[in-house]
Amino acid sequence: MSERSGALAHLAKALLRRGSVVLVGLALGGIGALGVIHMSSASYSSTEVLLVPAGTSRSGAGAPSEADTLAATYAAEIPQDQAVRGVIATAADMSPAQAGRDLTITVENGSALLDVRFTAPVRADVAAGLTALTDAVTGPDPLSAAIAGGTLVLVRPPDATVNSSMSPRRTVPLGALLGLVIASVVAVAWERSDPRVDDVDDLRAELACPCWPAASNLGAAAAASIVAAWRARADVWCLSVAFIPVGHADPSAESKLREAIQGAAGPGGILVRDVNLETGTHDEALTGSEDLAVLIVKRGSRLEELRTTVGRLEELGRSPAWAFLLRSRGHSSSGPTSPAHGRSHIGDEPSLREAGPAGLGRPGEPARPGSAAEPKPRVPGLGANKATESPADTRL
Repeated sequence: MSERSGALAHLAKALLRRGSVVLVGLALGGIGALGVIHMSSASYSSTEVLLVPAGTSRSGAGAPSEADTLAATYAAEIPQDQAVRGVIATAADMSPAQAGRDLTITVENGSALLDVRFTAPVRADVAAGLTALTDAVTGPDPLSAAIAGGTLVLVRPPDATVNSSMSPRRTVPLGALLGLVIASVVAVAWERSDPRVDDVDDLRAELACPCWPAASNLGAAAAASIVAAWRARADVWCLSVAFIPVGHADPSAESKLREAIQGAAGPGGILVRDVNLETGTHDEALTGSEDLAVLIVKRGSRLEELRTTVGRLEELGRSPAWAFLLRSRGHSSSGPTSPAHGRSHIGDEPSLREAGPAGLGRPGEPARPGSAAEPKPRVPGLGANKATESPADTRL
């Protein structure tokens, strides 16, 4: 059930993201239906009922079951009969071929009744055509040589002629529905060919580092927990962190996130640099002295952009140590817990404990002095504690 709900959620996100495609398909379907109505000619129709009497065969009297067989034969034969087509065409002012196409005869199930329907572009021609048909196939001497005399009788004369043209009230909604279905298929196919990062699970599927959703105004307790985890991970107290945006950055949200992290670390406790791997200018390039590389992924970023950024980091011999998924502005929270959902915006506590070594303490609390997780102070002027750390400890 959870997989199905997840698939439906992704489908809904795809349709919302590609909403313009869906709207265009909806509009084009309705417009196309109106165009078809405009190009189609007006048509009118009427019906009558003929009967093959029981006990009738082509040669005269016969068994009752033969009437049903003969009725089925007449239903297929009459629209193809040239003599019948000719008299209908003359009466309805149309070609014999058109008369055959506009004449429909069906057999009512389990009976010898023939439902005859005739359509014409002019209302008066409908009644004239059905009258000509009835005269040609009924009576003791039918016009068609393929019909035996007295084997067809009229049991219900032609009813009132009705307008059978396509109705905009029905056709336009159907066209719009068809356009909506086609557009939805196109939107889903487009989404699959260009996948996006919509939630933390999408990040975790691509990255081996901790991935957390973050509101634009991260709460103090949540920020303190993250800083403690970073210090334990890098094994230094004074951190140098590179913020690396993925896709189109949101400077306002990034600034608020940076302020929350720096506020939790205290004065001089953390240095955050914005690094843009796409431009690679001197001020934005990685210096090699950063303790952690943190990806800032905006919700809805292309998955290909994320993979490209990770690939460029790997080319530099680095890897992301942490990743934030910035939500839209309407999902911010003033604290570590959202009142609406009762959940942490940075993840659950067990996962946060696993992000650092033992002794880190509860999320939201710095490491206890003297504990195994107490970070080593950074030596001023050095990018990392080379004297006390192994090379592996200084990598991201």
